[in-house]
Amino acid sequence: MVGTMVIVAESMMETWEQKIKDRKGSIEIEVTEDMRIITADTISRTAFGSSYKKGQQVFEGIDKLRSTFVEASNNPLFWMSGYRFASLLIIVETFA
Repeated sequence: MVGTMVIVAESMMETWEQKIKDRKGSIEIEVTEDMRIITADTISRTAFGSSYKKGQQVFEGIDKLRSTFVEASNNPLFWMSGYRFASLLIIVETFA
């Protein structure tokens, strides 16, 4: 697992180095998205045996499902008996 983490980190470092070379000097790099990609890539490689890019649709779907569920659960009606089932149907229809 550590070896996989090193491979993923080295790949990101190479990407950053290429950005620096392309701009011929120093640049400011926003690492928030890159750290998310490193994390997702490490999980993909260790758990599923494939890179993040190959499983990107799965991660995007999980993120969309999470945000849809959070949005639905913020509605007070979500917590009423029976309405929760209807809310989950809405979430499932989102991905159909």
